[in-house]
Amino acid sequence: NGMRDGYQILYYMSGEIEYSGGFKYNKKDGYGINYYINGKIEYDGSYKDDRKDGYGTQYNLIGNIRYDGFFKNELVKIIILSFFATYSPCKYDKTAWRMIKDG
Repeated sequence: NGMRDGYQILYYMSGEIEYSGGFKYNKKDGYGINYYINGKIEYDGSYKDDRKDGYGTQYNLIGNIRYDGFFKNELVKIIILSFFATYSPCKYDKTAWRMIKDG
């Protein structure tokens, strides 16, 4: 049927690996590793429907961790805490989903 399904390796035109991991119905799905063209890992984690979704680690171009945690539809999970001067040093307030910005 010509659709990618199961474990696959994709390559840049230069021959470097771009992605290695699972596919389902021609979309990234399950565990996979996405690479920058310089060979460094860009993302190592879960995909769903061609998007980062679930636990994963995202790296910058030189290999430093940018984010390690949960993704949902390409967004990262941020837990916002409120600090009080009462008995508890912090109280769970809410969870927000944010995009990772370069910088």
